Order: sequence, then structure tokens, then C-alpha cells
Amino acid sequence: MTLPSSLGILGGSFNPVHRDHILMALKARDKLKLDRVLFVVNASPDYKNTVGVSYQDRRAMLELAIKDYPFFEISDLEKDASVHHYTYDTLSALRSQYGPSERMFFIMGTDSLLYLDEWKRGLELTSLSNLVVVGRRGHLQRELKPVIKSFLDENGIDEGRSDFEKALADPKGHCFMLKNSLHLVSSRAIREEIGITPNGPLASEYLTDEVREYALSHHLYDRRRD
Repeated sequence: MTLPSSLGILGGSFNPVHRDHILMALKARDKLKLDRVLFVVNASPDYKNTVGVSYQDRRAMLELAIKDYPFFEISDLEKDASVHHYTYDTLSALRSQYGPSERMFFIMGTDSLLYLDEWKRGLELTSLSNLVVVGRRGHLQRELKPVIKSFLDENGIDEGRSDFEKALADPKGHCFMLKNSLHLVSSRAIREEIGITPNGPLASEYLTDEVREYALSHHLYDRRRD
């Protein structure tokens, strides 16, 4: 089956970007047959503390992390720290830019799905794009609120379902559920560790050498910055 052009979108603070971010994008690209994945760096997310690490530094680390992947790109749509950026608005802008036939897939972890109803028009995101939920170990479906379960009953398509491949041709409207592949590591845990032990196990395992060296040489996560 020949599929129309496609775009994956992965948003976040990337503070710092770690291997699970890259794994998430790679798995989505492989399973959903994406042409490219756009990383959207949020300058000032209202749901996370960036501990004083600038947009420019977080973007620079992301550039280092994806430099060997020609199908990964960075978007500056959310670079203005003076305004709140919402996924619904960003997807609206991308839909206007790429047109109605572009296959769009917004990628998230299960931890984000748990609170999708609390996002600005979160349950309406499928009117603009497909959603892709990459499973994280430890986040089980029984944790889902009734409103999220109802959303998945209407829009969800599990990996391996008979109509999964056919649904990939649609530019929007579905929530694709991919099997568990991610760990429970968080950027916060990495920040806290690297601020005390630069060569600790989390930083060594989940950061590329270049990202770790950038963070250390720029003193991004020194404890005094918290």
C-alpha cells in the first residue's frame, strides 16, 4: 500500500533530551511508516519546571542527540517563552502548513494519555491529527479515567489489530496504541543525578556522550540552579 506523505510530531521541554525520547520517535517512525519526525521544543511549559535551562540550551542538546538521524527535524513553533503554548494550537498551525491530506501523528507516552482530558481541547486533538501512544512500563490501562477509556473506545487502535495498517492511511482521527517499549526514566531524575554525580548510571545510560558533555560543560544542572 502506497501511503501519502506523513509527519510525526513529538513535543516537550527536552530538559535534557534522553534516549527514550529518541526511542519513542524511532518506534513511531517504524510502526507508522513516517517520512520524518518533528521535535517541537516548548520554551516555557506551564506543567514543568525548566530549572533555569534556556530554550537555546535545550534545543542545542536536542540538535546533538538527533544529528545522525536525517529524518528527524526541530521545529521552533513554540520558542516564544512569553506565551503559553498548547498542543491543540501547535497542531492547528501544522495542519494549516501541511494541508488536509498530510498524515499527521502526534506522539506521546502513556503518562501523557492519563491526563489528556486536562489539556486544552485534549480530547479534540484527533480532529487535527492522529495520536500515537507509546507504552511506558508501569503505566497500565486500568489506571485510565473513565473519560479516557471512553476516548480510546471511540478512537483507539491497538498495535496488531486487523485494521491497524489500513488506518495508517488516514490523515487524522485515530489514537494508535503501540506496545510497551519505554522505561520509567524521567528527565527530572537525570537532572537531579547529574547535578550531584555527573557519571551516574542514569546519565551514562540515557544521555548520549555529547548531550552529557554539553550539559556538564555549560553547568546546566548544577545543584545551585534549582
